Formats: sequence, C-alpha cells, structure tokens
Amino acid sequence: MKANRYTYLLPMLICICLGVRSGAQGVCASSALVPVFSETFGTSAFSTTKTTTPAGFTTNYAFNGLTSLADGQYMVTPLVQNSLKNDWAVGGDHTGNANGNMYLINAGRPASGPVDLFFSKQVDNLCPGSVYSFSAWLLNANTTSNTVGICGAGIVLPKVTFNIKNTSGFILQTYTTTDLPLTPDRVGAPNWLQYGFQFTLPAGTTSLILEMRDFYGGQASYCGNDLAIDDILFSACAPTATAAFSTASSICSGSSTSINCSLVNSPYSTPAYQWQKSTDNGVNWSNIGTPGTSASSYSISNATATDGAVYRVLVGPDVASLSSATCVTSSNSVTLTIYALPSLSVGSNSPVCTGSNLSLSSTPAGGLAPYTYAWSGPSFTSTSAAPVITNVTTAANAGMYVLTVTDSHTCKATASTNVTIPALPSTSNAGADQVLCNVSSATLNAVAPASGTGSWTQVGGPNTAVFVNALLRN
Repeated sequence: MKANRYTYLLPMLICICLGVRSGAQGVCASSALVPVFSETFGTSAFSTTKTTTPAGFTTNYAFNGLTSLADGQYMVTPLVQNSLKNDWAVGGDHTGNANGNMYLINAGRPASGPVDLFFSKQVDNLCPGSVYSFSAWLLNANTTSNTVGICGAGIVLPKVTFNIKNTSGFILQTYTTTDLPLTPDRVGAPNWLQYGFQFTLPAGTTSLILEMRDFYGGQASYCGNDLAIDDILFSACAPTATAAFSTASSICSGSSTSINCSLVNSPYSTPAYQWQKSTDNGVNWSNIGTPGTSASSYSISNATATDGAVYRVLVGPDVASLSSATCVTSSNSVTLTIYALPSLSVGSNSPVCTGSNLSLSSTPAGGLAPYTYAWSGPSFTSTSAAPVITNVTTAANAGMYVLTVTDSHTCKATASTNVTIPALPSTSNAGADQVLCNVSSATLNAVAPASGTGSWTQVGGPNTAVFVNALLRN
C-alpha cells in the first residue's frame, strides 16, 4: 500500500490518498444512495468494438477507431490490445465485465499541438456540509518487458491530475497521482489501481467542475505516457449507518420497542435523520416520524399488526438534504414482526360446598400452540390447564382465581373467575326419643336454618320408626 499524502486548504479540509488495488483510501468508506456523477463507459456488443466517449463527456483528445492509437488520440473499447499497440498490456477493464469498456488514451503530444484534457464535467445540486470523493480507476497501458525496451531510459510513466473548480474556473483543489506503475508483462492482468481524494464542499457552493488532465500538459511526445481510465466516480461520503431494535425483532401485539441508529465514520457535524417504513419488503418506502438532528431513534408503542413492516433510516448532513438521494445514505433494513395475542376464557364448578372438589377449567385460542399455564388463587398455584382442588373450605379456597396463558411466541392472555364455597348448614335438635303406643298420628318439629329446606325421612317398619330430619342448604 502506498503512503498517504494529505493537503490542507482552509477553509476546506481536503484528504488526498494514493490508490491501492482494493480501492483508494481517499474513496468514501460509505457513499450516498446515488452518486452525483458516475461514468463506467458501459459495455460493447463485441470485444473488438471501438467507439467515442459518452454524450456530455468533454475531452480534447481525438477519437481514432481505425488505426493504431497515435499521440493525442483515444478510443473507448473493451480491450487494451484494440489500440493495435503491440508493446501495450493485454486485457480488459478493471471490473472484468464481459466486453466492459474503458477509456484508452495515448497521451503524447500530437503534431497539431498540445492536448491534455482527459475529462471535464460540471456537477450541480450539491449539498452544503457534505464531504465528496472524486476517484477513478487508472491503468498504465505499458508493460515492463516491452515498453521499457522501446523507450529505454527516456520512458515517462503517466500521471493524472484531478482538479476541482468552481463554475468560474478557479481551482479549489488539485491532486496528482504518483507515476502509474507498469504492467509486468503482456501475459499478466492489467495493473488497474484506484486513485482518489475527498474534500468538504465550501459554504454557499452547490455546483463544481470536475477535471482529469495529463500531468505533463501534453507538452511533449513522451514515450510511455499511455493510460486507460475506468469508473470515474464523484459521490458524497456518508457515514455507515446501522439500525437495530432495542428489543427482539419479533414482539407481541401491545408491546413497545424502538429502533436506534448508530453511525461510524460520520463526516457530518450534526447529522439529520429521516425514518422510513416499507410494507412491501423494501420495494417502496414512506417517511415516518419527524425528521431532525435528534431523531436518531424511532419508537413504536402499543404495537399492532400494522406495525409489522421493514424499517430503515436516511442520514444526511442536514434536514434540507434528506430529500436528495445524492446527499444521504440509508441504514440497513430491519424487519419487525408482530405476533397476535392468544385469547382465553376460564370457569369452574363453583359454587361448591365445603368438603367438595373444586374444578377449574380454561379454553385458550389463537396465538401459537402449545400453551403454558400459570394459575394463582387463594394459597394456590398450578401449571395445569384444568386443575382440581379437593376437600375445599370457605376460609382456604373461596376467592378469585387468575390464569395466565403463554403461547409459543411468549405472548400472554389473562382471565379470572370467582369461586364461592358455602358453609354446610346446621340442624336444631329434633328432641329426645319418644315411644308412642296406640297413637294414630304424631307431629314432629325441628328448627330449620334461616336459609335452606328440610324434610323428615322415616327409617324402620310401619309401627316402629326413626325419623331423621335432613336439612338442605339452598
């Protein structure tokens, strides 16, 4: 990896870094949703295609699609060897796409005079407070085993100057690469490297002019000053935004949660947030909540089925920029699942008399079976769906019985039933035993309880009998 070089120009902070194969350090670690400008040069139908630069792409080099590329000429093509330069590298663009194009240039001075402008483009609608990255993939088209033999000690390795200008043409910042290294030979893969730098947009600036030029200014027919350019990118740098739930991502209806956003490598002094919700698995998004610099979390209270959706947050340098895809980044998407609550009804065989058995019953429904049960009552707990309490008494067992049912999603339902247990009635003394002889009728008296009914039962033969007074509690 090459050493870093940093240039500071007040009032802007500019970070300039040399490229490496896996990406220049000056390139954003995380970029806005949409780049301000991107040029990949597209693809061709055939590997031998030679064409001009895309519309709106400004250069002062001349197109040559017929013969070997001479000084001051270029072509857009999938393969370096389409230049018909036998000492140049062999291979395709840096992405390895089938028939992916590159911008191939012989940067020497033509007989008509110096040319040096590889590329120029104005970019508009930039966002104040943003940090931007300007980068490109570059290739020295020459090879160690061939070009050095041709050029000898006079070989000049290409260098590219990146310029950032205001719309008046004043250079706000400039950056020049080191010598682009040769490709070792015509057998190995082309030696593509990425170069770029970052800068903070000055206050009050919303448009810039981007340039890439020959460092040597096209002033001489330098042997070896030949290169290819691919994937020019101008994009706002953005933090890496991570969204995560404060609870599990699956919650029961009626529960509450929040989604929190954390930022890494944020270039924003006071980032602004806009939360979004999707009900079609991220195809379409709608804004939710109030955007602002304090909206780094979004709360969901008393969740219902409609809260089950996919969520993300947009992060930008200020609230006004949140509506521009070229200014903001988005967090990862997180999915919230809302489980329906089970329903529950409970009952018992109450009222039951002292000494009897009390039977409790439950009927859960909905949610996700199987269920677990948790009964509580007077001096009583049980995990049975239908517990039975034997030999009950008013003092120990009468009262409220509560059941909580939990389904397999840990969602709960609660219901209760009141149990009454009347005390047994008492009877008054029916009197002493009497022997009645030759009596055609007799009257039996007993005192019944205040509430209840009584009946006499004869036990014995027709002439001698024992009468039992049975009192029944209402």
